[in-house]
Amino acid sequence: MKTLKISLSKNVDNIHYYGSSIAIFDKLGKIHLFKNPIEVFIVNNIVQGITLNDLAFLVHDKFIQSDEKVNDVEIIIKNFLTTDQNVLLFDFKNYIDEMPVVTGQRNKFFPTRLQIDLTNKCNLFCKHCYKEANKSATNIDVEKIKDLFQFLGSTVHEIGLTGGEPLLHPDFDTIVEVCRNKCQKLELNTNGILIYKKRKDILKKFDFISISLYGLNDEQYYCTTGFASGFSMLKKSCEVLKSNNISFNVSLIINKLNLNEMDSYVECAIDLGASTIQFGTVSKLGRANDKNTEWLFLSSNEKRDAYRNMRQLISKYGKRIKILEWEREVYKNYSLSSSFYNLYGASPFYCTAGTLQWSINEDFLFKPCVLMPNEENLVISYEKWKKYVEGIDFILWNEYIKNICSYCSKQAQSPTDYCERLIINQ
Repeated sequence: MKTLKISLSKNVDNIHYYGSSIAIFDKLGKIHLFKNPIEVFIVNNIVQGITLNDLAFLVHDKFIQSDEKVNDVEIIIKNFLTTDQNVLLFDFKNYIDEMPVVTGQRNKFFPTRLQIDLTNKCNLFCKHCYKEANKSATNIDVEKIKDLFQFLGSTVHEIGLTGGEPLLHPDFDTIVEVCRNKCQKLELNTNGILIYKKRKDILKKFDFISISLYGLNDEQYYCTTGFASGFSMLKKSCEVLKSNNISFNVSLIINKLNLNEMDSYVECAIDLGASTIQFGTVSKLGRANDKNTEWLFLSSNEKRDAYRNMRQLISKYGKRIKILEWEREVYKNYSLSSSFYNLYGASPFYCTAGTLQWSINEDFLFKPCVLMPNEENLVISYEKWKKYVEGIDFILWNEYIKNICSYCSKQAQSPTDYCERLIINQ
């Protein structure tokens, strides 16, 4: 009888070690988190490569205190690996397949994703900008980025570059080269207007380029961004991407003015050559919290209409362009039991902010989420953050949530309007 070996399936994109836990990311972007010591032990041995029989012996010796037979332990392990939650993650084969990329580090708390604001400068002046770009003209220090990845090594799986407008950073090409060598996936979030000026070899280093779409013509661009020829320049950049076989995503913020034009925006994205499109809504951050911005925000009924429209658009255009999952779907059923808040130090977010993902602003200060304001009591120094991810020091998240609530109060808004993923009552 052949020995039954266990491997991770082809549905697995990557594995990330985080503290005493293991996170498995499938190719649909879903995170499967294993925190129970026995489950972690089983998954870790599968990552290393093992047969079912050998794994049963190890589990029996380490965890089983009764006279239970090894064969019975094999059955228990196989049942665990073939539950509805796990069946797509593991394969039972007569050989060990090539394993997916492994990042992170056991008993350390390195994130799987970093979002880096390269600059606060922008060539647009969007009325909904959460960063209030151009309020300062700060560029992140490229030497600090090099030092950061000297510390992190290759523990991070994804890096996203954003701004302001990231292409305005004078050392953009150098930063791309540094980041490309330290991660498996490199993303660019841009308004796209300056892409046609960039070196093609640099653009090809990105695994994912997302371009914000602010209108269907130059007139609409001017109303939203204050830039008169934005759409014309965007089309020029998209032609460059298409001609070089570089795929890209188009992202659209839905508001009261364009809610009934979602169909036209999908058509526009197809004409521009985008491979995917993603819809989102505005949070009350930055300029979007100024006066006379009511038109930016959808009511609950309008959000439901937008969601229904999106589902219909998937059916109508699904063969021509992929419409990516809306955030509403990702977080519609969140709860304390399914969130990541207790993964390390009771982070006050339902999502992976402050645990598996972190943001770095243009001043090289760290935030659990890119949307957090750059207030002194809501940013963290590099030295403190290093101690946090190494497990040497903790962040007082209860104090952090109080600071967020205080900030929101000064802005005359509720914390849940600011961010729907905050856990206020811990």
